[in-house]
Amino acid sequence: MDSGIGIHYRDLAIGLKLRGNDVEVFHLPYDLTTSRSWFFQGIPIHSIGLNNPKIPYFMGIGKLCKLFKFFHFFEASQLFSKPKRKFQNLNRAKPFDVIEASSNRGVAYGVSTLVERPPIFTRVSTLMNQAFNSEDCVAGLNHKIAAWFEKKQIHKSEFRVTHTQSHASLVTDLIHLKQNDFSIIPHGITNSKFVSKDYPKPKSSKILKVLFVGKSEYRKGFDTLITSIPQIIKEFPLIQFDICGTGEMNEKAESDFHRLGLQNVFFHGYKSRSSLELFYSECDIFVAPSRYESFGIIYLEAMRHSKPIIACNTGGTPEVVSHGKSGLLIDPGNPSQLTKAIIDLAKNKALRKSMGINGKDRIKKKFSMEKLLDVTFMHYKKISLN
Repeated sequence: MDSGIGIHYRDLAIGLKLRGNDVEVFHLPYDLTTSRSWFFQGIPIHSIGLNNPKIPYFMGIGKLCKLFKFFHFFEASQLFSKPKRKFQNLNRAKPFDVIEASSNRGVAYGVSTLVERPPIFTRVSTLMNQAFNSEDCVAGLNHKIAAWFEKKQIHKSEFRVTHTQSHASLVTDLIHLKQNDFSIIPHGITNSKFVSKDYPKPKSSKILKVLFVGKSEYRKGFDTLITSIPQIIKEFPLIQFDICGTGEMNEKAESDFHRLGLQNVFFHGYKSRSSLELFYSECDIFVAPSRYESFGIIYLEAMRHSKPIIACNTGGTPEVVSHGKSGLLIDPGNPSQLTKAIIDLAKNKALRKSMGINGKDRIKKKFSMEKLLDVTFMHYKKISLN
């Protein structure tokens, strides 16, 4: 549950539970092959495993299955059938009133095909086809089927919501819906329980810290950042870059920086959401130059710690980060603009402080968890009564 979507649903489930509602979570991880159930803060969690097929171990049959691309359909078929069966069994014992679902991978498409079921409330994030296009890659057949499930689930849902107006406009064009088919409910974020005094202070207060959190991939603008770093360090030597996240670009970037003799770029790899609080707390500038974000919960996480943001003027980001007030927005894929934005903020402590204050205030006004819970529950009641 360390992804942006995972964090959103964790906090939403906890908030609804604390308000006296019965909540159950169906979890379809990418890498789990064993189904299991457990409780998290009193909430039943059902992880639904997608098993590996055993047919390849039988002589002859495995080759025949490969010929007919059986394995390309196997994962998608489980993605359709397993959540459907699990929901049917639990719903018979104790009927649900509303199904809240992510659009990702069409995890609730199987459930949406049931004749007798409660209304489905789908929260639409970045579509799989958007991700494929931004990475300029050829999707496998399993992923293409999941993308089709995603589209069909959104169409079959009784209520559709997304987090920014910009993303709603784009999605309606991509999957042929009307603009008024979507309601806008921005993500919310809880107050941080992190206390910075519990952690050691940086060794030198003269070093300015820039933090990046995310996958080292093209869609996240990681290539833009690593292209900018050598010039930034040349113009502002007392700067440190902390890069948190995994991805295919990390190894090459680390090797290139080592070859250039750049000692103040640190690759920390995967960090849990809780351990990231230290990095957010100690950084001076947060940068995430994504080419597309439907929203970007990472911006809220940094703003919660009163940090100025550098992001891109694309997707839903301008509705989250206010340019000139809580951060700076640049054109996507523009290293020179990113270089200038980081150096400008690095040289202006007063601007960094004011943007940090404005960002935290913006969360209170627009992106609080209380507001998200209020609006979401209001829509639950509305659709369950129809």
